[in-house]
Amino acid sequence: MSIVNVMHKITDFDGKELPGSKQVIDKNGNFVFLKNSKGQFLLNASDEKIHEMEPLTYKEAMINSLCAQFNDEQNLTGKKRFERYQIAQKIAESNEKVELSTEEIMEIKLVVGKFYLPIVVGKVYDMLEGRNLGGKK
Repeated sequence: MSIVNVMHKITDFDGKELPGSKQVIDKNGNFVFLKNSKGQFLLNASDEKIHEMEPLTYKEAMINSLCAQFNDEQNLTGKKRFERYQIAQKIAESNEKVELSTEEIMEIKLVVGKFYLPIVVGKVYDMLEGRNLGGKK
């Protein structure tokens, strides 16, 4: 069993926060990423509105991945889907730290590796394996 802090924000190699997945599309169906004067990510959702994007946390990355449907898993059993749901629910209900079994960590690593780009995959793997987070809360 490992206890991990899931509320840390995921950062890039320069320590800048990565944008989360709470996204809004503009009137043309495109995502437009902007930064304000504080360096925070913003979304231009329309000509009149700009919505601040929350930074991506380890919690959000793991839940998104566990709840995703992958093309190579069309025949995944209901039991396996339910196991992923239970892990996601356990993480979602945590306020800051969550205790994960070795099997749960392996499952999280599997799905995060399929869902995200290498920067997020590497950061999540490092966190789950107890290496430096390189981020801030």
